[in-house]
Amino acid sequence: MTLSLHPLFTDRAVVQRDVLLPVWGLGDPDATVEVTCAGHRALASVEADGRWLVRLPPLVAGGPHRLELRSSTGETLIARDLLVGDVLLCSGQSNMEWPLCESEGGTAAVAASACRCAPTAPHSRRPSSRSSARPAPASAMR
Repeated sequence: MTLSLHPLFTDRAVVQRDVLLPVWGLGDPDATVEVTCAGHRALASVEADGRWLVRLPPLVAGGPHRLELRSSTGETLIARDLLVGDVLLCSGQSNMEWPLCESEGGTAAVAASACRCAPTAPHSRRPSSRSSARPAPASAMR
């Protein structure tokens, strides 16, 4: 099995500040995975089913950082430009996907707002995932 990170941890990802940071993925059973980020280091043993998990100490808001993984099998992975800040997850009905700027008067409303977190803002991330119904929880988001 190849060393991998959960799909949440990609280049330009944003992680929550001021809380323990769980980082997880897959690897070769019985291998060791070393994870480093922002001067912190944690080790994990890969379980028989290939899963591993570490928890890094809380990070302060900032970045960009590199999330680096090294396996005892010699594999390495790097997620670049990781930002640390406030992560807000929103869910709801399909109409939540409608951009305000496409509504009548929306462009003016965005320009007049105190929030400058439009998709073009340099530190704003707006991931998306495919909608799908499943009878059981999925192990990864697509």
